[in-house]
Amino acid sequence: MSSKKGKNYNYFESFLDKIPAPIYLKDSSGKYLFVNENYKKLSHRTSKDIINKTDYDLFAKEIADLFRGQDEKVIRLESPLDFEETIALPEGAYSFITKKFPLYDGNTSNVSAVGGFCADITEHKKTEKALRESNTQVSLALEIIDAGTWSMDIKSGSYTADERFYEILGYHPEELDNNIESLKNLQHVDGWSMVLEKMFDHFHDRTEQYVYEHSFKHKSGEWRWMLVKAKAIERDETSKKYQRIIGVVIDITDQMKINQQLEKMNIELEDRNVRLYRTQSELERIVEKRTRELKQLNEYLINLEEKERKNIAEEIHDGVSQELAISISKIKVMSKSDSSFKSELTEIQAFLERGLKSIRSLTWQLSPPILYEVDLGIALEWLLENINENYGMDIVYSNEIPEAAKIDESIKVILFRIVRELLINVIRHADTKEVQVDISVENKNIHLQVKDYGIGFDMRRIGEKKFHHFGLFSISERLTSLGGYCKFMSKKGKGTKVFLSSPMTLKED
Repeated sequence: MSSKKGKNYNYFESFLDKIPAPIYLKDSSGKYLFVNENYKKLSHRTSKDIINKTDYDLFAKEIADLFRGQDEKVIRLESPLDFEETIALPEGAYSFITKKFPLYDGNTSNVSAVGGFCADITEHKKTEKALRESNTQVSLALEIIDAGTWSMDIKSGSYTADERFYEILGYHPEELDNNIESLKNLQHVDGWSMVLEKMFDHFHDRTEQYVYEHSFKHKSGEWRWMLVKAKAIERDETSKKYQRIIGVVIDITDQMKINQQLEKMNIELEDRNVRLYRTQSELERIVEKRTRELKQLNEYLINLEEKERKNIAEEIHDGVSQELAISISKIKVMSKSDSSFKSELTEIQAFLERGLKSIRSLTWQLSPPILYEVDLGIALEWLLENINENYGMDIVYSNEIPEAAKIDESIKVILFRIVRELLINVIRHADTKEVQVDISVENKNIHLQVKDYGIGFDMRRIGEKKFHHFGLFSISERLTSLGGYCKFMSKKGKGTKVFLSSPMTLKED
């Protein structure tokens, strides 16, 4: 008989070892009487390490106190109890649900042992924690965007919603029926067809989300704009149709008002920009007209000045010069006929001849006749020969203007006088006799270069008042009025180079 019991016990022990949960048995004093294989694996101990030992032999005092307290409670209450606990094991912290129950001695009614088994809920607790964190994040996100949430059963049309959903609409939950018809009645009739169309498209998987903006009637009677975002979930296994839709609703009335104000401001801004553009265009037209008029006036004044120069030169030549020439002629006759005043008359004659020469030189400077008789290249050649002769200069000249080139007379006069001014500057300030003058034509523009090998100057001082008498600013202004430009290049001890560019003809405005 005892053999049979021993065999049955072995069967029972083997059965307990196969159960995938830690199982143990303790006597009333806390000593372990039995543990199955899963308990040994979990504790990383053998039967020899555990049997006839207490929790104080196996665990830290803090944990042993916990386990012993649970055992004593089961013994005291004589009732099965559930406990949730987290235990630090070599692999890390594990969470368990432990079921402990009292066992009685067959001969007495006293509790003689405590049995227990554990269920590992570590992964469940991690999932539960992650879900709590996710719910917290969702709640925080909804709070940040101030959204109400809702869920609707598509087949029945009934819905549930959170407190914020009703607050947005101005109602208490009990004031609205929880069906789609009540929500339909709150939405403006003009947009309901659009709502249904978007819902239909989403239910047929044409859109990822069900999104629309529509006006809802607030309890106060005010129509307020709402943004509704939703997604269908839970398909029926047979029909494959969606069973539920969940979503959020956000009051965007203030945002819509701001957008409307911004749109209004944008329209006003665009209108102002149009008016500003028209004003700018009108000002540009006026400035262009004034510039054209000033250019015409400048050309007129240049021509007028040149005409006056020519008239004055002709008057001096035809009047004073001829009278001096006649006077010299008569003095010559007198000096031959009356020898008593011969020396005085000869001296007077010399004075008059020098005066006549100066007057002729002045008339040539005022308006050289050659300027109106030949082209610019030849006129400049005459000018340079005259300066070389009168001032002892060594000016080298290169003329590459084609014979067929047609240059307006006003441009020819201005360029002639500018070159003369530049050469006079060289004579007065450059401290050199060597000068190179080049003239050519390119793309209907005249290019002139005057280069000296003198002392040069610091370009940074070109704006100082003492440099104004050089006439550089005047030269630049005159060329600009023609539609051309000039460029000055100089360095102390390295000479000066001036480049001039001007159109061959004045543009007619």
